[in-house]
Amino acid sequence: MTREISGRPVRYERNESYLQWRRVEQIREQYSETEIVKELKETMKQLEEYRAQFDADSPEDVSLMDSTEEASVEEVWEALSEWKTLKHRAELLDTARQNGNLSSGGAKVDV
Repeated sequence: MTREISGRPVRYERNESYLQWRRVEQIREQYSETEIVKELKETMKQLEEYRAQFDADSPEDVSLMDSTEEASVEEVWEALSEWKTLKHRAELLDTARQNGNLSSGGAKVDV
């Protein structure tokens, strides 16, 4: 889960690829392929709603100050945070879906 970075003092950093692989494996163990596809579709629908709400392709494209005219800073911050979480979830679900059946050759979902 960590890797050593040589030098003095010795430092360690998280192995993000291992953590992502482990999360994908947990999803594949807990859910059937049908359930994964269903969850992915629902997550993609929620992502589209955020894109429409903020008129942006990604939460990184949203200006917090420009978006606070209709809602409080806290509400916008929370929505953007949830949007980022949904993007990450969609990526994990899509990876789990693709690895679930190697012969499926599923197309990459654009999150």
